[in-house]
Amino acid sequence: CLLPVALTLNRVRADKYAPHTTVGPFRLLSRVATSQACEIWEASREPGGTRHALKVMLPSRTGDRAQIDLLRREYAVGRQLNHPLVIRVDEFAVDNGVGYLAMEYFPAPNLKQVMRQGGEAWLAAATRVAQQTAEALGAIHNQGWIHRDVKPENFLVALDGPDGPQVKLIDVSLGRKIRGWWGRLLTSGPKAEGTRSYMSPEQIRRRPQDRRADIYSLGCMYFEMASGKPPYAAATAQELLQKHLRLPPPSLKSANPLVSDRFAALVKNMLAKEPQDRPESMEAVARELRLCGESGMFTTETQKKQIK
Repeated sequence: CLLPVALTLNRVRADKYAPHTTVGPFRLLSRVATSQACEIWEASREPGGTRHALKVMLPSRTGDRAQIDLLRREYAVGRQLNHPLVIRVDEFAVDNGVGYLAMEYFPAPNLKQVMRQGGEAWLAAATRVAQQTAEALGAIHNQGWIHRDVKPENFLVALDGPDGPQVKLIDVSLGRKIRGWWGRLLTSGPKAEGTRSYMSPEQIRRRPQDRRADIYSLGCMYFEMASGKPPYAAATAQELLQKHLRLPPPSLKSANPLVSDRFAALVKNMLAKEPQDRPESMEAVARELRLCGESGMFTTETQKKQIK
C-alpha cells in the first residue's frame, strides 16, 4: 500500500537533485549512484533523522508511468522478502509525478566496483562473497521469487563488516513470483528482460523460467569474479545474445589458469544451456562452494601472484 503522507518536492533546474533537496518526508544528504532513470541518495527521514537509501526518479522522468510502475513493482516484491542478505524495502510513494522508493541504507559499493578496485582484501574475501550471493538468492527462491537480473551491480559488498565480508542483494524490480502447484515455472512477458551479459538462454527466448535462470546468471557473474570479464562479449547486442544461446560455456581455466579446478567445474555446470543440466538449487551451489575448501575460487598460488 502507498504511504498516506502529504508530500512536497523541491527540485533543482538541472536533471539531477542537490544536497538538502526534500523529497516527501526525506532530505537528501549525499548522492550514491545515478542511472538513466533514477538517482540513489543517502537520505534522512524527517522528523527523527533515520537514514535510508532513497531511489528517486530524475526530474526529466516526471510523469513517466513505466518508471513509476517499475518502482512500484520493486516495492511490491521487496516488501515480501525478509532476509539479512537482502536489502530491506520500506516505503514507496509518488509526488507530483515523481516516484521514489525508500530502502535500508547499507553504505557499501557494489560488487562490480569492488572487483575493479581489486586488492588483497578482495582476493581474501572473494569466496565468502560468492557464498553469500548464492545464499541471498537461495533465500528469495525459498520465499517463492526469482530475481531475473543477477549481476555484480545488484550486490552491495562491505569487505570490512564486523563479522567479515557482508553482501546485500538489491533491485528486485524484475522479480517474478513462482506460481502454480507444479513448482517452478512462470510464463515470461512479451519481451526479454534482464541484462544481456548475464541473461539465461530461457530468458532470451522468453520461455518459462525458474530458479535455474538465476543460477545461469550467477554463473556468468562468478566467471567475471574469477577472470575479470563475463563469459561472453560481442560487438552488438544481438551477437551477444546469440552467444548465450549457441556457444558452449567458455573455459574458466583458460581465462585464468590458476582458478581452482572445483570452482571452474561448478561455473561450467552453472552455464549449461539447458536448465536441467545446471545445479538444481542455490543451496547446491553454496554447498559446492563450501566444498571448494581452503583455496575456494582461487588456488593459493593465484592469490599470491595477484596480491603481488
